[in-house]
Amino acid sequence: MFKQNLKSALSALNLKQEHLKPSGVEDEALESLAKELENGLYPAFSIANTEDDLPELEQLSKTLQKNFKHIVCLGVGGSSLGAQVLARFAGLHQKPQLHFIDNVSASTIENLLESIPLADTALLAVSKSGGTIDTMLQALILVDAFEKENLPLNEHIMVVTEPKESPLEKLATKYNLQTLEHDPNIGGRYSILSVVGVLPALIAGTDVKAIRQGAANVLNDFCTNPLEAAATKWSLLALQAEKKGYGTNILMPYGDSWRLLGPWFVQLWAESLGKKGLGTMPVAGVGSTDQHSMLQLLLDGPGKKLVTLIVAPGEEIGPKVRPDLAEFVGQNHLADLRPGALLKAQGQGTAEALAARGCPVRLIEPESMNAESLGQLIMTFMLETVITARLIGVNPFDQPAVEEGKKRAMAYLQG
Repeated sequence: MFKQNLKSALSALNLKQEHLKPSGVEDEALESLAKELENGLYPAFSIANTEDDLPELEQLSKTLQKNFKHIVCLGVGGSSLGAQVLARFAGLHQKPQLHFIDNVSASTIENLLESIPLADTALLAVSKSGGTIDTMLQALILVDAFEKENLPLNEHIMVVTEPKESPLEKLATKYNLQTLEHDPNIGGRYSILSVVGVLPALIAGTDVKAIRQGAANVLNDFCTNPLEAAATKWSLLALQAEKKGYGTNILMPYGDSWRLLGPWFVQLWAESLGKKGLGTMPVAGVGSTDQHSMLQLLLDGPGKKLVTLIVAPGEEIGPKVRPDLAEFVGQNHLADLRPGALLKAQGQGTAEALAARGCPVRLIEPESMNAESLGQLIMTFMLETVITARLIGVNPFDQPAVEEGKKRAMAYLQG
């Protein structure tokens, strides 16, 4: 498991460890949530403890790897962000190459169609409801493109959607497309450990079993002792910070392997908790890139911000700098240094700088930058979200305001 250092956050907020112990009412809420999770009431969480679905998905991923050079993944929000987190962890040079189209940008779609041969391309369209307008527009354009090249659609296109009548289901039926079931009880932004995230991850070469194992370890720890779990302590601290006016919640992992945790977390936190005038603004950063941009505002700008940094050990990660080259440019401190070691030092330095300026900062230090650690982080943020929701009294699984926006957009389209 990872180390979670809350010392500087407690100090900045003038809190003590005993402030992170739940009250009587909170005890009851947390124990109730733990029992619900343990009993499998929320499949998005309990799926971490299963492997039954993996053999079929592993076989499908091998078929796709063998037959195609490109996989285009259509989806928006939760139908894409989680998959991108897991696939990106495998690296940037995957074979086949994955293309995530998660916006209805005309230039992106046009560039894609101009740059990849459709004969060597498979399409995976993901929509829980089967009616997401962004995904349907993308899918219909690409279906037309495949048809114009006289390609057999049922050999090139798959869909992931709920088992019910919907526009995407009608399209799949018309063309006899392979359809994978999206569990109706798993919301899009919580679907990272399900087929939505797992199939692209397997295609990319990510160790999905290790991801789930890491997630299961964190989940089971919470269910065993919800009052002392790390996710509980951070949720209680974050709530007390909010009462003190800390309205921004920043997540900043160091390194490219899990840089997409940030955008995934932003949707998870914002859409789950931003209700009834409650919630804090999530912001994604990545180290060390944002040390050269966002850090200036964090250290010297306005407002009260709560910051989480994720820094993994990296002393032995990456090639070394040749000593004679370091000496030649007058940078002897770079001799024999690896990128991972520099990244770790930058993360630790940033944490100390934030703490010195009185910013509440949490430093998460995974034991290693591997798939199991990634699974632990994913489950930690999912738990922190539902714990916070339970304690403030909102439903973390709906999104009424988003639905209102969709209805208004549809009204424009229908004239």
